[in-house]
Amino acid sequence: MEARIEPSRSQCVAPCAILFDASPSSSPSPDVDAFTDLEYLWDFGDPGAGTWSLGAWPMPKNRAVGPIAGHVFERAGSFQVTVRVSAPDGVSALASRVIQVADPDLVFAGLATTCVAVDDDGWQGCPAGARRLVAQDATSAWDAHGGPGRRVLLRRGDQFEAPAPITAAGQGPGQLGAFGSGPRPVLSQGLGATCLRVGSTGQPTSDFSFRHLHCRKPAAASADFSGALTTHPFSTVQAIEHILFADIDAQSYGSLQGWPLDGALPREHVSHLFLYEVRDLPPHTPGQFIINFPFGRGLAWLGVRIDRQAQTDCTGTTSAFRTSTIQRSVISQVEFMHTCTGPLRIHSTPSADPDRMRPEKIVVTGSRIGPLNTAGAFGSNGGPVSLDPGVGPGDQVRDFVFEGNLVLYSANNNNGFDWSGRNFVARNNVFDLRGAPGGGGAYAVFVKNGGDHGSTSRIRFLHNTVYQLQGQAGSWHGAFTSSEGAGDVAVANNALRTTGGTAGGQLAAGDIAWSLGNVVAGPAVPEPLLAALPSTAALEGFCPRPGGAFDGGAAAAQGVADLFLRPRDADSPSPGACEVRVDLLFADGFEG
Repeated sequence: MEARIEPSRSQCVAPCAILFDASPSSSPSPDVDAFTDLEYLWDFGDPGAGTWSLGAWPMPKNRAVGPIAGHVFERAGSFQVTVRVSAPDGVSALASRVIQVADPDLVFAGLATTCVAVDDDGWQGCPAGARRLVAQDATSAWDAHGGPGRRVLLRRGDQFEAPAPITAAGQGPGQLGAFGSGPRPVLSQGLGATCLRVGSTGQPTSDFSFRHLHCRKPAAASADFSGALTTHPFSTVQAIEHILFADIDAQSYGSLQGWPLDGALPREHVSHLFLYEVRDLPPHTPGQFIINFPFGRGLAWLGVRIDRQAQTDCTGTTSAFRTSTIQRSVISQVEFMHTCTGPLRIHSTPSADPDRMRPEKIVVTGSRIGPLNTAGAFGSNGGPVSLDPGVGPGDQVRDFVFEGNLVLYSANNNNGFDWSGRNFVARNNVFDLRGAPGGGGAYAVFVKNGGDHGSTSRIRFLHNTVYQLQGQAGSWHGAFTSSEGAGDVAVANNALRTTGGTAGGQLAAGDIAWSLGNVVAGPAVPEPLLAALPSTAALEGFCPRPGGAFDGGAAAAQGVADLFLRPRDADSPSPGACEVRVDLLFADGFEG
C-alpha cells in the first residue's frame, strides 16, 4: 500500500488555492482501482480554517474526503497536508506535503497596494504605506493600479461603478480585495455587463485572486445571460491558471460563471481555477446554465451556493452546473438547489475538444443537490444528477467519485440520478426520495449503459442510505437499477428505508454482477429493521464500512443517528454520510 500527494503548487501568497491529487496512490491488489476503491481522508494542517456553512451538513474546512481535494489557505504560514489512504481490506498508508503560504502584506508592501474609497472619510484597515485613492470607478482604479505584482483593496461599505469588466491578465501574483469593516464593497454594473474577467489574447495569465466582493447589476432582462465571472471571450486567449474567486456574491446575473471559450482550445488551457464560497443571489435571469464550464483541468468549486427557488420563470433550461470535458476536478460542500432542470450535469462532448478528452477523474463530496424548482418541468436531464456522454462509448464519462452527498428529489423528477460511463462509485450518500412522485419504473439511481452509451465497465453503489417512498402515483420498483447491458455493477452494504404503501421494497434491480449486505426496512417489508436492537453490530455491514477512511479518522458528532434512527455511541464507527443529525436534515420528523 502506497499513499502519494501531488499538489498543484507548493508555495503561494494568501489567500492561496491548491488542488491536491492523491489518485497516484496504489494498492498491491490488481483488483483495486485507486480512484474509486481506495478511500481518502485529508487533513490540510489548517485547523483554524473554520467550518463550512454550506453543503449536506457542517464539516470542518480542514478535512475532506476523496482522491482529489481542494483547499484555500487564507492565512500565511507553513502547513503540513496529510492524506490517509485506506484499502477495502482496511490496510492504510499516509502521505504528507508541506505548503508555504506568504503574507500578502509583505508581498504587496508599500505602494504595491492601493486602497480605494468613494470619499476621504476613513481609511481604517488600509495597510500602512499603501497608496490611498478616492475614486468612484473601480474598473479605472484597477486598470491604473492593479495587475501583476499589485494589490487593490476597495473599502467595505462603499458602492463603486464598474462600467467594464475588471480584468486580470499577465503573470501574478495580483489581488483585488477589500479593507475595513462592514459589508462587502459593491461593484455596480449595467445590463449585459460582466463583473470579473481573467485572461488575455496577448499573454498567459496566472496567480490572481478576487475576494470579499459583491457584484451587482439591475434586475436582468430575460435575454441578458451575462456572467458575473468569466474569461476573455476570444478563441485566441492565452493559457489561464491558478485563479481564485473567493467570498463573492453575484446578484441579478444570468449566470454565475460563464466561459465563452472557443472549442478549438485544448483542455489544459484553463487549469487550477477555484470558486470558493461564491453565491448566486436573486433576482435571477431565467434560462441558460448558471455555471457553464466546457473544459479545464484541476478545477474546484468549493462552498458554492446556487438556489433558484425565487425564480418563477422556468421556460428556459436552467441547470446549476454543466460541464463537458473537465479532468482532475472537485465539487465539494456546494448547494445546487431549485433549478429548473437537473442541477448537476456532466456530459461528454469531445468534438468540442481537439484532444477528444472525455470528462474524467471528477470528485463530488459533501454537497446538497436538488430538489428541482417546483415551477420546473421534468425532462431528459430533469433529475438532480446526470452523467451522460451523448456520444460513442469511447468518449464516455469515466473515473467518478460521488461521496458523502445529500440528494433531494421533487415531484417533477423520477429517475433522477442517471449514470452512464465507466468506473463510478457512489459511497456514503443519502438519497431522500420523499418529494419524488414514485411513478412506475422510477428509481433513485438509474444506470444507462446500452445503445450509444456502450457497456458500463465498472459501477459501485456502496454504503448509501435511500429514504424511499412507495404507493403514491405508482409503485417504486427499486432504489438502484442497472439496465441495457451493464458490465461490472455491484450494489453492497446499502440501506433502503420505505415509509408507506403496499408495494414490496426492492433496493437493486437489473443486471447486477453482485449484491450483498443490503438492508430493506419499512412498513411494506416484513420484519422491519426498525424494531431491531440498537446495537452497533447491527450496522457493521454498512454505514460506514468498519476499517474504512472514516473509522477512527473523524470525531463523531454529538446527537447523531443513522437514518433508521438507531443511535450511535462512542464505540461505533465514526459517522459517514448515512449517519447524520436527524434534527438537521429531517426537522419535520422522520416520517414527515
